[in-house]
Amino acid sequence: MPWLLQTLRFLSLVFTALILGGAFCHVLEMPVKLALPAAEYMVVQQIYGGFGPVGALLEPAAILCTWALVLLARGRRSFTPALVGALALVGALLAWMAIVNPVNAHWAAAGPRSVPPDFEALRRRWEWGHAVHAVLLFAAFVAVIVSALVEIPRRVITAGDRRSAPGRVA
Repeated sequence: MPWLLQTLRFLSLVFTALILGGAFCHVLEMPVKLALPAAEYMVVQQIYGGFGPVGALLEPAAILCTWALVLLARGRRSFTPALVGALALVGALLAWMAIVNPVNAHWAAAGPRSVPPDFEALRRRWEWGHAVHAVLLFAAFVAVIVSALVEIPRRVITAGDRRSAPGRVA
């Protein structure tokens, strides 16, 4: 079933890339958001309404596809990097759930116009939690890429093949 293995590689890469893109956006915004006054920060937090529903679909999809890839890659050179990718994806989701999600509950309870008393600690936790999430997603993405690349067959070029190799000027 090489088509299934290829399909899972593709889906794992696509879903992981999409969630990494969102996480990387949070990292890029971090320096500016950490400098915002508390009231402005709370208003800016309201722009993330689409991240939750989309992430709630894509992140589990990436995890499921990558674990399925791990199962199909048993006994292959791609097994170890696929396993590393799957573990990093699970770690990223667990980190988000443990660090970021509790802060989201505080933000929702406070509302966009009020600043919670422990605002600075919550802000640091939210921002750095997203950074941890992004680092783990990046590790997962790289591992899944490696798992795909190690399966590309190596071509041995003999002396006769060198003359006709593409791009070679005679």
